[in-house]
Amino acid sequence: MPLKSQLCLIALFSLPFSLFSQALKPAFTRQDQFLPFSVPGSKATYPLSINDSNTITGSYLDQSGGVHGFVRDTVGTITTFDVPGSVLTEPASINSAGGITGLCEVPNGLVIANEYPAIVPQGFIRYPDGRITSFGTASGLPGSATGFWAQPVSINDAGEVVGNSPDVALGSEVFIRSPAGAFQYSSLSQGAIYSTVVTGLNAGGAIVAYYNNGAIGNGFLWDGEGNPPNIDNFDFTTISLPGSVATVPTGINADGTVVGTYIYTKGGSSQDFVRYSDGTYETLSTPAGTTPGCATGISLSGIVYNPPPPALTINNRGSIVGCYTSASGVGSGFVRFEDGSLITLTHLGSKQTIPTAINNSDVITGSYSDGTGMVGFILEPEVSPSL
Repeated sequence: MPLKSQLCLIALFSLPFSLFSQALKPAFTRQDQFLPFSVPGSKATYPLSINDSNTITGSYLDQSGGVHGFVRDTVGTITTFDVPGSVLTEPASINSAGGITGLCEVPNGLVIANEYPAIVPQGFIRYPDGRITSFGTASGLPGSATGFWAQPVSINDAGEVVGNSPDVALGSEVFIRSPAGAFQYSSLSQGAIYSTVVTGLNAGGAIVAYYNNGAIGNGFLWDGEGNPPNIDNFDFTTISLPGSVATVPTGINADGTVVGTYIYTKGGSSQDFVRYSDGTYETLSTPAGTTPGCATGISLSGIVYNPPPPALTINNRGSIVGCYTSASGVGSGFVRFEDGSLITLTHLGSKQTIPTAINNSDVITGSYSDGTGMVGFILEPEVSPSL
């Protein structure tokens, strides 16, 4: 059976709970607020992470459709890079020192009855001086003694990396890589094709993830202390909105505030949420007729367990950026400031405005369509503007 990530939609739990739906304010479309940038010669630029120095990393498509990594420094200089031996390089996260992690895809040479592709994911770290180290094994099946496929999600300031590893028996499990290169693993799922998927890491080593085993679809928060959670170690906090059938956290900040998406009816639509450190929840409403999320991921192999660039993420001030899509397919971003005010982010004339990251100074990065491709942007919105 081909490797697939599944999210089962049956879960009912009772937790401290409060809901306050908020409507978005009118569209914020002042084009001069967007500072556009593109990798020279590219046909699409996808910024995915920004640190507090306003250094940005992400991926870009060249004119032949190849996917490569880039880093844009504080003065706007763009440096491109590829992991040696890879056919795709896709950075996912940058820390305050400029360390970058992400996935690359490399030839495997192992194809069995068309189930396992010849291109498989590996992890990498690019250090601030430009050195690159990769991890994972291209040969062997995942879950075997010689097979480890890695898809990093985030790197914190300590140099700790978290990500996902497809596994024949488990579907997908979480890995945690220490700054020294030691690995720990976590899985709360049981049985083939069911997955445990990490989506966020904070400065203290806490992670948020979700899991399913055929009957449960829940998020969880682990504080990073002791042994990682598994089916025999339930030292974690369940994240599940009361009445929902699936809860998927997508980000966490330094004080443990979590953001994500939940589904409240089986087969129904999703809605964004905030879970505060005291265990209470708040929903975030998008305009009528729209649905949360609009970002897409890149993969050649087709076995990327990583979620696409997060539909919702949060900084240490409590400011949140996200995205929603209209019934006609137009994607717009939004920012919710720490005081609770919300505005939409729409670049003039664009059919897609997709914020993907926000730093602790509320500087946002992302991309928008210009009619021929995707252009990266930096946006410094006014603090809690009154529109």
